[in-house]
Amino acid sequence: MQIVLHPGVWKTGSSAIQMHLRRHHAAYASAGLAQPAYALEPGGQHALSDALREDDGPALAGCMADIWAAAATGPRFLLLSSEHLWPLSMARLQRLARALAALGAPVLVRGYVRAQEALWPSVYAQQAKMLHVRADHPLWGSDDYARDGLVEAFDFDTAFARFEAVWGREAVALKVYDRDQLAGRCAATDFLSWLGVPPQGLAPVEAREANPSFGWKGVAFALRLAERLDPEAADGEARACRQALRRTVRHMASHKSCADWLGAAPGLFDPETSAAIRAHYATGNARLAARHFEGRLLFEPRPPAPATPPDPARLPKAELRVAERLFRRLAPAGVMP
Repeated sequence: MQIVLHPGVWKTGSSAIQMHLRRHHAAYASAGLAQPAYALEPGGQHALSDALREDDGPALAGCMADIWAAAATGPRFLLLSSEHLWPLSMARLQRLARALAALGAPVLVRGYVRAQEALWPSVYAQQAKMLHVRADHPLWGSDDYARDGLVEAFDFDTAFARFEAVWGREAVALKVYDRDQLAGRCAATDFLSWLGVPPQGLAPVEAREANPSFGWKGVAFALRLAERLDPEAADGEARACRQALRRTVRHMASHKSCADWLGAAPGLFDPETSAAIRAHYATGNARLAARHFEGRLLFEPRPPAPATPPDPARLPKAELRVAERLFRRLAPAGVMP
């Protein structure tokens, strides 16, 4: 058995991989790819990394019990996948290594990296979906709308150097996330091919359903809501608002056939900003390329594209009226004035 750690860098197809493997977990178990029970619940894949991050001993013990149970089935691979793994500190990765060492199996780290100038717009859109972004937040280079340390976590050289320090350089393998270069243009198919596991089910079709980005209108609507909703809302109410927002944006994109609500993150940056992002991460990217990509240029500069800033004032009034009416119907009563 080999333990595969998949530290899913944000917006590199991790949700598509996890959703596909969760849907077909029985077929993959038969094919020799096992997952712990906690990962088979929607959102449950983060249980292990969250227990480590929060120093929650009982939760970690529960996750390890699930991992031992999955290992007992005798798989070829035991997969531990989460988008919350890659920013973990060295101390927490070392704690994970000690816990996994008792299994007596080698650990492989398999991850994708993505150009930071492409990653920041996707993260901005993702965090807008969570109602974490305000119109006055910087577009990039700030932890204002995301977890502390996010800016430096996107220094992939430093992040993955921690995994190399814990499990060894030879245990870590990385690929550049570029949908056009993925096997079948699908993250799930590509990841399984990387492991040498035959895909089960319709991975390319399912990948399109997994965690789609908000377009500029969806982000603009989220910014408008975030300014108007109660920032002190209880957790349950805030979660209901996020669900209402996602349902509203999907409805605008599908049932109302309104363009630019869903499917592609907005183009946030002008050429000067894109160049500044490349420069900020250039040294780390060069070091990572030297270790994992034979020194090749890690990320080609993206061709200039027109910026589509998600300004709420640009939302078509007719579409805005429909979206607000639907959101009020779906959200908890009284959350939006």
